[in-house]
Amino acid sequence: MINLELIIGDAVQKLKEMEASSVDLIIADPPYNLGKNYQNNIDNKTFEEYLYFSKECLLEASRVLKSHGTIYVFMGFRFISYLYNILERDLNLHFHGWIVWHYTQGIGKTKVFSPRHDDILMFTKSPAFTFNLDDIRVPQKYYRQRNNMRGANPGDVWKFSHVHYSNPIQGEYFY
Repeated sequence: MINLELIIGDAVQKLKEMEASSVDLIIADPPYNLGKNYQNNIDNKTFEEYLYFSKECLLEASRVLKSHGTIYVFMGFRFISYLYNILERDLNLHFHGWIVWHYTQGIGKTKVFSPRHDDILMFTKSPAFTFNLDDIRVPQKYYRQRNNMRGANPGDVWKFSHVHYSNPIQGEYFY
């Protein structure tokens, strides 16, 4: 049986209230610090403020993650390399994947290429971690004699649409 719990509130504060080594999986989609107005706040911190917030939040996330646990962190291109360094160098987590989420609509730019993807970092607390491959397999595209009939391991480029940040069903960001 899977026990899921959705916790809504200030991420750092809620993580501090949680017991250490109590969470199997964390999916973090923090604000990207692009100056967007999310109705409950505007994600417009200085560079140093944003890195401090990110490090504080990821430190608490690492603390509550079980030894076999995994964290996925969504991020746009501006801060992804800094988050990678925090996760690997500062928190000593184990890197397992840099996933690209490709979507069909995004910010319309007129003088540079329009962004059509976000990055997702996959880190674990230890080299021995849980990865339920059989639960996420995708149908084989082409028949081969050696095919795994249970399906293929999904790749690290995920293609699906997203909810625009100004859509009312987007929800609120807390940080």
